[in-house]
Amino acid sequence: MDDGAQGFPDGLSDCSKCVGDQCGSCTKSVPYKKAFDASSCGYDCGDGSGWKENTYTRVHRDQEIINAMRGWMGLSQHEDPTALGLGAHCAAKKDTFEEKFIQ
Repeated sequence: MDDGAQGFPDGLSDCSKCVGDQCGSCTKSVPYKKAFDASSCGYDCGDGSGWKENTYTRVHRDQEIINAMRGWMGLSQHEDPTALGLGAHCAAKKDTFEEKFIQ
């Protein structure tokens, strides 16, 4: 439960890990969630109806962004997500941030 807090789920803002007398005033918590997810294809931070707070966007797992970075570095771009280190399931997932969250 995030208790209305806003932040990265790195566990550094998790009230359950607080130690000391001041912990009674900790009312807004963002629990830890692992940042890396091999099944992610990027922008999986929503629940289908919009943005979900306190989650990672994982933009580094978005094929379009990876190809843009490769282009900036003079490297070839790939249509096959497995050539970029992503799972084959990412080929079917072409959602961009704008398509998914800005409407």
